Amino acid sequence: MDSNQNTNENKVYVLKNLGELSGHNGWVTSIKSTADPKVLLSSSRDKTVIQWALSGDSEEDYGKPAKRLYGHEHFVQDVTVSSDARFALSGSWDNSLRLWDLETGLCKERFVGHKGDVMSVAFSADNRQICSGSRDRSVMLWNTLGQNNYTIVDSVNPDWISCVEFSPKTNPEKKEEGEKAEEENKEGEKDSTNFNFIVFGSFNGSVKKFDFDSRSEDCALKGHDGPVQAVSISPDASLCASGGKDGKVLLWDLKSGQELRGLELGESIVRLKFNPYRYWLCGVTANEIVVWDLVKDNNVVVKETFGDDFKCTSVEWAVDGETILCGFNDGVIRAKRIVEDKGGNGDVGSDHFDVSEDPETVYTDGE
Repeated sequence: MDSNQNTNENKVYVLKNLGELSGHNGWVTSIKSTADPKVLLSSSRDKTVIQWALSGDSEEDYGKPAKRLYGHEHFVQDVTVSSDARFALSGSWDNSLRLWDLETGLCKERFVGHKGDVMSVAFSADNRQICSGSRDRSVMLWNTLGQNNYTIVDSVNPDWISCVEFSPKTNPEKKEEGEKAEEENKEGEKDSTNFNFIVFGSFNGSVKKFDFDSRSEDCALKGHDGPVQAVSISPDASLCASGGKDGKVLLWDLKSGQELRGLELGESIVRLKFNPYRYWLCGVTANEIVVWDLVKDNNVVVKETFGDDFKCTSVEWAVDGETILCGFNDGVIRAKRIVEDKGGNGDVGSDHFDVSEDPETVYTDGE
């Protein structure tokens, strides 16, 4: 792989190879980090989900499969994990979702209702709700018992749903009337921000924000010239990034619904992921990975072009916010760490960036 060095405030960063995870016999369709830095999940076109035990000891021994979750009868397109890392959720081209107990490796619930391939699945921040997007042109909202509570269908221009994501934050618990009035008097004005929403992308080129409280579309984000293939919400729930087959990455203000800016990759976007700690966005095409610093005029932090032997099919940040995990069509997950090249000559040594080095780019979460 060819690595391009990039400068950020006079610092040069490169991607250092950490190791590989081999175990899938088909495309790695999705990767999900957990609260435990030693545990990782991935899904594949080999119809399985793998729970990995990471050691990180060396490139040759980066991690091994701990459990393989069987049950789906077709490609597993997406996997995600509950915030307490106890349960996994998978979506498959067999039109179903499955809820897995990660301690036992057994399927607890099977979700049946979609009439087409399930392309994307997500947990709510409190793990009480589940949503799924499908090629049957619908988004379904479920409880954890596998019961469909609500179905969203675009009444004007329905098309395949490619990606769904819950808000990573929850609304504060409701207060008693007396407490509420007293707090509003102290604060002067109540913050009306509602975090009870999902965002989903469609092959009709739109990105939509759906409000759970009103059970209605909050806003439609339009700017792509073709199918939307990826969405990602920043951890503070203020921004949404969308990526399309048109090669565009668009950044949206989720409160106002306004497009903030656009980025170009020139090829169909495969996945987008916000860094868990900083206003950094990672985007991948089949042939390239780029990390942007969104605070500093979309400065490219690091960029790498993949070789011709394999194509990138998924990406995820590790929980440390420094390591990027890329899945490929050869069934391998390759781990890379963003490191500072102090000599500017590719000799990365063992140094890596510290998330606290640049407070301007760190999520403040309103505090």
